[in-house]
Parts: sequence; structure tokens; C-alpha cells
Amino acid sequence: MQGQVRIEDLTKTYRTRQRRGLFRSDEKLVEALRGVSLEIHPGELFGLLGPNGAGKTTLIKCLTTLLLPSSGAAWLNGFRLTEQDNQIRATVGCMLMGERGLYWKLTGRENLEFFGALYHLSPAARRRRAGEVIERLKLGDIADRAVETYSSGQKMKLAFSALLGRLPAANLPLGVLILALALCGTFGTGFAFAALTLRVREAGQTLANLFQFVFMVICAPFFPFSALPQWMQLISRAIPLSYGVDAFRSTLMGYPPGFPELAPLPVELVIVAAFGLLMPVLGYWLFRREEDHARRQGSLSEY
Repeated sequence: MQGQVRIEDLTKTYRTRQRRGLFRSDEKLVEALRGVSLEIHPGELFGLLGPNGAGKTTLIKCLTTLLLPSSGAAWLNGFRLTEQDNQIRATVGCMLMGERGLYWKLTGRENLEFFGALYHLSPAARRRRAGEVIERLKLGDIADRAVETYSSGQKMKLAFSALLGRLPAANLPLGVLILALALCGTFGTGFAFAALTLRVREAGQTLANLFQFVFMVICAPFFPFSALPQWMQLISRAIPLSYGVDAFRSTLMGYPPGFPELAPLPVELVIVAAFGLLMPVLGYWLFRREEDHARRQGSLSEY
């Protein structure tokens, strides 16, 4: 069975300067990691033991993409280090210094719900997850106090609780198909905006660029739709790419409660398929029509 974490001959070398006088220094190579190889299977608890300077923190930072290794290879949850770093970040949690990863003016419960929002959990799911983690780690007595009033141990415990319950990527083939259709539709939309620019000329070019900017901001996949203001949610529902973003995110997350956010998944898949298949054809047809019109008017050279 392939390990959930697999490391092959990983090394990390730092280049430092060692002072030899007021104006002289020598370069020194420090091997923090030298040929580390190991494999951790699902369900195993694995601890790193060693004296100060042995490279324990350096190894963890390399595996969580905080540092680039000098050589070697590693895979986490099937994703290769240095080549699929974004996918790795989405499936792992890391707590190095607990106090630095919390917002002190928020309560413990608010911190947990905030981190849940970063992982695109719906408001109801965030509240439920936060309550489950608080109960599991017995944080009920301090959960609704500001973090700045916590002891150091309580802060570390809360930081650890923020790592629990994260969702791995799932249903990857369907997710890739949804992404491809959404990109095709967006490509066709670019042709449509180019046709609009040819039609309305200079004044409209600024407006077309503004529309494109708003179009992409509203559909940004880094923000849950449920966190948007109500008027912005209504606009998002009128934009086909929004359904592509929602379906893609929900598919990779394994359809947790509250997802998809905009419509049932079959409805979103129909919208995404229509957008991806029809919009490139429609956008290209509009562009060619406006291009021919501009040629006949003799204004194409202005662009």
C-alpha cells in the first residue's frame, strides 16, 4: 500500500556567511537535512525525535511547502512536492507556533469559524464543525472568550483544534472536467468582450474591461458565495461561471453539508456544460461578425 506521506532522499542545505573580521566573511554550507527517506501510511501516528538542530522543523516546513528542499522528492496524499504545492496546502494542516496563527481580538469560537470560511465551509457547517471541535477538545469554558486572555497552553490547544476536520480533494476526474468546461466558457466570454470593444470603440473599451474585472471578482473561487452580501449573491447567480466555481469546489470537497451553495449539483452541471460548449461558439461568432463589420466600415485599423 502506498504511503500517505512518502519521502525519498530529501535534502535541504542553507548557505550562510561566517564572519572572519570586520570586512571579511566566509561562505558556509549547513546541511539541515541529509538524504531523508521515510513512508507514513494512512492511520499511522508518526513522531520526529532528535536534538536541537537535527532538522525536525526543517523537514516539516519542507513537507508543508513553507521551504523548498534542495533535492530529493516527496509526495503527500498523492501530490508531488514542488510540483503540486497548491493541492498539498489544501489537504494538510500545520501548526508550528500556535500563538502566531490566531487572531487575538476574536474569541476561540470565532477563530474556528474564520478558518472554516477559508476552507469554503458554509456558515451552518462552520458553526457545526466549531461546536464539534470545541466539545472534542473540551474548550467550552474558554471558547467565547477573546484569545488574548488565554494562557499559552490554551492558545496552543486552540491552534491545534483549527487543524481538525479539513477536507481532502475528492472526485478529481469530475472536478477536472468541470474546470475544463468553465475555462472554455470563459475563453468564449473573452471573444464576446472583444466583439463588444469593436462595436462601441474607445468609450466602451473601458466599460468592457470593467465588466471583465467585475465578472472575475464575483466568481473568485477563493471566497464562499454564502459569505457575499445578498445583492452580490443575486449577481453571482446570473453568471454561468459562478456555477462552475461552485460545482468545482463542491466536487473536490466531496459535497459536504451546505454545498453546492448556488443550486443542486445536477442543475450546476447542466449550466456548466452549456456554458463550456456553447459560449466559445457564440463568442467567436460575435467576434467575427463585429470584425467583418469593422472591416467594412474601415475602422479595424484603429484597433
